Amino acid sequence: MSVVPVRLRGKSLAELLLVVTLLGALALVVMPSLTALGPERVELAAVEVAGAIRFAQSEARRSGAEHGVLLNTATQRLRVYRIDDSGPSPVVVFDVYHPLDKQLYDVSFATDARYQPVRLDEATFVYQGVAGSQQDIGFLASGEPRYLDGITPRLLVSGTVTLSDGNHQQQLNVAPITGRITRQ
Repeated sequence: MSVVPVRLRGKSLAELLLVVTLLGALALVVMPSLTALGPERVELAAVEVAGAIRFAQSEARRSGAEHGVLLNTATQRLRVYRIDDSGPSPVVVFDVYHPLDKQLYDVSFATDARYQPVRLDEATFVYQGVAGSQQDIGFLASGEPRYLDGITPRLLVSGTVTLSDGNHQQQLNVAPITGRITRQ
């Protein structure tokens, strides 16, 4: 049996131009869909924040221990916590695990690729009898939203969280008494 040599040939300039043109056309089609990720990422981040707040409220009811969410605009971080009141004074403990991925409930908007370029612009929770606003919301074992300062739980007056990517914005409002979350 004899082996027939295969002739190798190069690509012509016309073929190369055709491929480059097709890739350019494909890029024109794909680019608008990539830039449209902004609204979806802001929406995804808003869903994450609302889910964390609802989770903290449900964990407080389920476990009978006070839980809360810290939304730090300086570090662009969301963390779910619980209050350990077994000692002489209550202590905030960041050992709450996410219900789906079983990792610590700690989300960084600055480093998590799912949310970039979304920023946590505002987290303002105003409580009765507490000077200024806070960046965390806590829940009593009954599920009521309160400021948990370890002494006297303070009633939530208003709560707002704002997320944006520079072009798109989502605002979450947390209702006093019920903790119900609405999005705008």
